[in-house]
Amino acid sequence: MTSWELLYYLLRANFDGVDSKYCDVPSPKEGEGKAEYNYGCTVTGLKDLGSRGIEVNYTDRDGKTSTTTADMVIGADGPSSTVRKILLPHVDRKYAGYVAWWGTVPESSASAPAQTAFVEKFAFFHAPPAAPRCSRTSSPASTAAWNRANG
Repeated sequence: MTSWELLYYLLRANFDGVDSKYCDVPSPKEGEGKAEYNYGCTVTGLKDLGSRGIEVNYTDRDGKTSTTTADMVIGADGPSSTVRKILLPHVDRKYAGYVAWWGTVPESSASAPAQTAFVEKFAFFHAPPAAPRCSRTSSPASTAAWNRANG
């Protein structure tokens, strides 16, 4: 098992060259294109331009609307995906049958035994009906995350 923080930085190193303590950024290979990770943007429209690519209309973090053209668009915007709603407006989300609770606590607020148990570790505990998970997050505020799913 691994943590989201490790996976996130491994993917970012290979996708758009983000440097981290987890791995070296691979050297670009001949013929590779350029990738951009546009955090905080909201896609407002997509249009297939055929051989010319995909037109992406979006609003950035500051509320500015823009248009760009891309060869590929990855809609990594979560379970309530705006990209999915644009491309597949007839598809509705269905309840999966469980609830996930998520919370964070600053490491400095955790007890010494809790820090020993969870800091720099990735822990799972499985007991019906819950499956709590505790790990560090990629937040610069250095927090621990607790997740409880009821099945």
